[in-house]
Amino acid sequence: MARGSVKSTGRRKKPPLYYRAMSEHEHQVEFIKMAKRHYFKYPDLKYLHAVPNGSDRHMLVAIKLKEEGVIKGPFDIFLDAKRGRYSAFRLEIKSPPAISVKTGKPWESTRGRPTPEQRKFEAFYRANGMFAAYAWGWEEAWDITHWYIQGADMRKCPIKLESGYDG
Repeated sequence: MARGSVKSTGRRKKPPLYYRAMSEHEHQVEFIKMAKRHYFKYPDLKYLHAVPNGSDRHMLVAIKLKEEGVIKGPFDIFLDAKRGRYSAFRLEIKSPPAISVKTGKPWESTRGRPTPEQRKFEAFYRANGMFAAYAWGWEEAWDITHWYIQGADMRKCPIKLESGYDG
């Protein structure tokens, strides 16, 4: 065998188990792009903003942000615009499950899940008259935001809310 050549093991590379899902960061970037494309139609979207919480960052940056008051739990997206019976809008974007190559079905163990801190903030937001929801993927995030910005008519809500949702 020639020097530097690689001997084949005869094994075939295993196919992937699932299609790579976009990260929460990638979903949030796509969502913000979509919102920016609609500024002309819905001027209040110019006030939609993200909050820098919980992401991985350099230790020194994390320390500075913590000193400035950044904490775990607040949702990703804020829009302080009153619609319907809600005083403001809060949205947490989670990554949807990856899709199994073999079955074509969602692989639920890869789905993003709310943290206990986020559940506490969700309860706080709702108790204070804000609309608070989780969206799995940027498309669902946009559907929810579009519904809210158009008036937040509960009969047309694009997601199923828990029974007893009162804010």
